[in-house]
Amino acid sequence: MNVDRREKHWKNDPKWQCILAKASDQSQTIHGDVVIHSYQSRQDPYFTSSYFFETERGVVLVDTQIYYSAAQELWDAIKSKTSGNIFAIINTHAHPDHYFGNMLFRKVAPNATIITSAGVLADMHATAAQRVAKTRKEWGDEVPSNPADLVYPDFGFERTLTLAFDKITLELKEVGPAEAPVQVVGWIPQHRALIAADILQNKQHHYFSDRTTANWYRILQEFSEMNPRFVLTGHQGIAGKELIEETKHWFATFLGLMSDVAPRDVDPENIDTIDAKSRSYVVSEMQRRFPDWFDPYYYEGKTVLEQCIDGHRSEQIGAQVLAALGSKAG
Repeated sequence: MNVDRREKHWKNDPKWQCILAKASDQSQTIHGDVVIHSYQSRQDPYFTSSYFFETERGVVLVDTQIYYSAAQELWDAIKSKTSGNIFAIINTHAHPDHYFGNMLFRKVAPNATIITSAGVLADMHATAAQRVAKTRKEWGDEVPSNPADLVYPDFGFERTLTLAFDKITLELKEVGPAEAPVQVVGWIPQHRALIAADILQNKQHHYFSDRTTANWYRILQEFSEMNPRFVLTGHQGIAGKELIEETKHWFATFLGLMSDVAPRDVDPENIDTIDAKSRSYVVSEMQRRFPDWFDPYYYEGKTVLEQCIDGHRSEQIGAQVLAALGSKAG
């Protein structure tokens, strides 16, 4: 059998190493009657984050990673910190780094119920083939090779769902569009903890290719009004509520830079209207103005900001990979 192992070259990046060193900090655990644990991937370039806590009915897990190795590390962490009896799994959205790990967790926890929203479930089915093709080309054997092997949630709720336990409550809600067309966010009132999915990332530059900044900003305003104590982000773990306002500044800065370089008669969010020099300027200025934010490696030698400013979306890249494979087969 051929083995397709790819070098994880981003692990040589000093900034990546610095962030990794902080991933096990005490700030990444929320203490109380029910302890909320976090796991940040030590394998992928962008520290995909999962969260889990124990209830009287078993463990609730939020997001299952993308890499086989990261999903296994997450499972090892769950076993070491809880009973290991998984009751429910929440998938926040249809990007592979948040649900491809369902394959492992279906095997180790066959009785667990996998939950998402109806909108996210539809997005998963609509984009699975493209996303498998794109991730397999870049990551090799760390990810699935066949969309038929993916494990989807057992059901998708409409709009809201509440999971109530003896000492903790998880209130789920479908929102979007933002970083993805639709996402599930959560609220844990006992901790005033906001599960933000990829709508918030802990000082990591955003994947913004869907051009939904206006609605994204509106969701951030709703988050501000909730006044959380803890923000459980989609990448780089747990942050404080100040991240919400900082992220608003991030979007305002991005749109301001776009307004500087885009024609005055077009939407400043429309990256198709600016040339390569202007795109490079926007990326370099975002990196300069947010020096403590991380711009992780994404695809084909480019970072998240570099890929997004070029207008690439993962499902579009995946469709191109599928088309190329089809032409070779023909």
